[in-house]
Amino acid sequence: MLLLFAPSLIRSFLVIENTFIHSTGRLFRFALLAKQFSELSLAVWLMDDGAVDRKQVRLNTQSFSLAENETLSSFLRAKFGIETRLNRDKDRCRLRVVDASIKRLRDLVGPYLIPSMLYKLPL
Repeated sequence: MLLLFAPSLIRSFLVIENTFIHSTGRLFRFALLAKQFSELSLAVWLMDDGAVDRKQVRLNTQSFSLAENETLSSFLRAKFGIETRLNRDKDRCRLRVVDASIKRLRDLVGPYLIPSMLYKLPL
């Protein structure tokens, strides 16, 4: 099947790419992204890259560097009051929401999670 996109749509994708993808192919114009990031954005991130293991919530951020993970952790604390810790996964790091912030996370993203993704939050 051949998909055709209107030139205006293709230009829109290029704007997104030029805004958020570094010339090395890595993401980040973090300050710009942070301004637009909302509770809904957090919910989508959790539904996509989140995982629950018993009573822990993890955000699979292994593709980010240690410094980028630390920036993400600071951002979640400053913007949403969610405390995270770096959690080792082999030779990479990911974010783990601390127990004391699980209720806060649930309150923020709960209204936005689709029913099939509710399992990503511990009870």
